[in-house]
Amino acid sequence: MLYVVLFTWFVCDYLVFEHVHLYTYDFVAERVGFKLVWGCLCWYPLYYVALLVPPERADDRRCAQKYGRLWRQYRNEVPWRIVPRIY
Repeated sequence: MLYVVLFTWFVCDYLVFEHVHLYTYDFVAERVGFKLVWGCLCWYPLYYVALLVPPERADDRRCAQKYGRLWRQYRNEVPWRIVPRIY
């Protein structure tokens, strides 16, 4: 008798509430996934610029002070700082 009651309970639970679980999962997955993907596409480039540009400029200043003319010659031969043909 207990098995019948439990089986009936699980079947009713599945039939009644499964669409709620699936809808909730789809809703959350779509919204969170959308925000994660577009957040990564929009914010990661800015994040990397913020992390790479200030140290690169500080390194450039230090190398210019330390090496002087040799550093200017190197900068003339290698115009790109981080990403070739972009920056």
